[in-house]
Amino acid sequence: MQRDDLTLIKYQIACEVFSEYDDVDERYRRYDPGNLTLTIAHQILKESLSENELREQVKRALEVDHNPVIGAQHFSEASYECIQAFRNGLFIACVTLTHPINEGIIKFVAERNHVKRTGKIPDMLNELVSRNLVTDACAQASEAIWKSRRNDIHHMNPGIAKIEDWHQLAKQNLRHLATVEYCVFGYDIKQGILHLHYPQHWDSDKEGLVTAWARCAIH
Repeated sequence: MQRDDLTLIKYQIACEVFSEYDDVDERYRRYDPGNLTLTIAHQILKESLSENELREQVKRALEVDHNPVIGAQHFSEASYECIQAFRNGLFIACVTLTHPINEGIIKFVAERNHVKRTGKIPDMLNELVSRNLVTDACAQASEAIWKSRRNDIHHMNPGIAKIEDWHQLAKQNLRHLATVEYCVFGYDIKQGILHLHYPQHWDSDKEGLVTAWARCAIH
């Protein structure tokens, strides 16, 4: 089977699952379903996947939302792999990644806005909120990740044995991470051009072209 034929089959299955699945993150509704599912189909590259395995991957891809485009920063590739880990059913890996990515983003925001990094993540978030550099929703999502057994997971303490549902924890943390990224790298699209909410969080050249990490097709 040619790769183009395989992609078409994946696209058809992705469209079918998208139309049937009840737990799609509501923020996905802003995207064109055909465009979104085609992107998911392209991202699922393993030709050995059975139809059932493919359906499960598509379902997991739709369980969590993510910002289609973020700035190309040192944590951007790790963030993309975190999304892939969840889609592939690697929930422990996903949860483990959400913690350093979350903390890396908050420290990045502080540095870009010349805010002195003092105290733990909740203290930094309070300072960023007070300066209107992140929203309350962003701060709450970031702190929720920080509180999700951060020390046990980071240090592989025995406490991780008490985590019964890694799938649910991964979904929860990844959704919170999406909220953080929506704030830090938020934008509006007008006539095909990104209008950035916080331009200082993006790297750009002299002509104003930003360096971005695209993770989903968008209109």
